[in-house]
Amino acid sequence: MVKIGHKIIAVPERSEYVKRLLDRTGISENDVLWDNDHNGCMWNAIRAWKSAIGSGCTHWCVMADDTDVVDGYMDIEKICVERFPDAIWTFYSNELSAKHRAANTPYIRLRGYNIRGIAFLMPVEFIEGYVNLCEHMLSEYRYQRDDATCRIFALLNDIPVMTTIPNLVRSYEIKSAMKGHGITRNSDAWAGYSVSVEQFCANSAKNVLLMKKSVLETHLRPDNPVDIKVREKWNRMKLLKEI
Repeated sequence: MVKIGHKIIAVPERSEYVKRLLDRTGISENDVLWDNDHNGCMWNAIRAWKSAIGSGCTHWCVMADDTDVVDGYMDIEKICVERFPDAIWTFYSNELSAKHRAANTPYIRLRGYNIRGIAFLMPVEFIEGYVNLCEHMLSEYRYQRDDATCRIFALLNDIPVMTTIPNLVRSYEIKSAMKGHGITRNSDAWAGYSVSVEQFCANSAKNVLLMKKSVLETHLRPDNPVDIKVREKWNRMKLLKEI
């Protein structure tokens, strides 16, 4: 049986967003991890993912403090995970739009592509390996992107990554969340708060996937010293073995 736990990583400046997210999802205030000293996104994300260990949950979702969700998000999230329990889920995908949706399913497989930290989820059994990689990236390179690290983790381990059109979440602070990527608005795959739950329950949905392949190179900037080092390690295929 699927049991999903949730944590929200937050800074005090976004407390109003957090309150709204708690109201819309029913997540407990005890599941908010505040970074009052601004230690960084990766530091707080590692805390959030580690808290899944021993929780008794089968899956774990970490959400950013600026996350906004569709109506009925928690129910739809569970349906998605029950359909594809072995996948990593990213519920926001800014490079997709409504035109990418298949005719008879909201589900899309991304093979490590475009995981965004607004809200993503994985089986608890993956978390130890993923956190090891996060800690390595933080200590070795001071790398702050937990979502990009998850993308590398998925690619190296050939873990399927799923999303949906329509997107189930969006960001209140898209300009800061996507700073440096030239993205100034939310994805066209966000269709508003009201979505049909029935589309996620369709019998055909599990068997029809839009495959979107990509390689790690498309997500590494040639002018970023951290990404250059990651690419060097990726090319040697030793990243996980070294930690």
